[in-house]
Amino acid sequence: VGGGIRSVERARQYLDWGAQRVIIGTAAKPELLKQLPRDRVIVALDARHGEVVVDGWQTKTGRGVAELIEELKPYAGGFLVTFVEREGLMQGIDLSAVRRLAKLCNEGELTSRLCVAGGITTVEEVRALDQLGVEGQVGMALYSGRLTLADALLAPVTSERADGLMPTVVVDQQERCLGLVYSSPESVAASVESLRGVYWSRKRGLWQKGLTSGNYQELLAIRTDCDRDALQFVVRQQGVGFCHLE
Repeated sequence: VGGGIRSVERARQYLDWGAQRVIIGTAAKPELLKQLPRDRVIVALDARHGEVVVDGWQTKTGRGVAELIEELKPYAGGFLVTFVEREGLMQGIDLSAVRRLAKLCNEGELTSRLCVAGGITTVEEVRALDQLGVEGQVGMALYSGRLTLADALLAPVTSERADGLMPTVVVDQQERCLGLVYSSPESVAASVESLRGVYWSRKRGLWQKGLTSGNYQELLAIRTDCDRDALQFVVRQQGVGFCHLE
């Protein structure tokens, strides 16, 4: 949760209400952050050509984004860095700058996760960020149709199978395994579009679970495994269950 969090009390309130993490921007100072659990704090830094800007990107602070990461890293488990000069232009992310910031976030005993935004446009850029261990926020490229959500999700994934299919473990909201299926780029795209469990049957091709039986699945999330060769679908199973004989 982020936006307008300027006090310890407000941040704690969101965390107590169930937020996994809070995003703090302008108010991110050591004296405030040190009163919060480090692993549940993300500091948002908006930067134009390396200099942090505030007040809707209108006011220069005279401080570099790398400088602030070093200062706040002991208090923040993650950073969200927006390259303001590239935001919404779909001209590509500054991978050289991201590489430097990622190295900074991973130095020392305390490491921090890094997420970047501003200019991400292609599958190749999403894949490059993943290889650096960096998450990316994609905006205009998705809104404009330049990049599809399914393609972005699958950018880091490589199948080890000759047919290109990806093993897919289906779990419910409690992480209970419901079944093992296979996915293809086409089935993932269909899942994202319909928000249903859609997979690839080696006998029937594109297969929407429960289309005829009514035992369908509401899609909640798609995740990749750590070595990026398999998927996990998190679903809300409807009807009698994943496996049924009627």
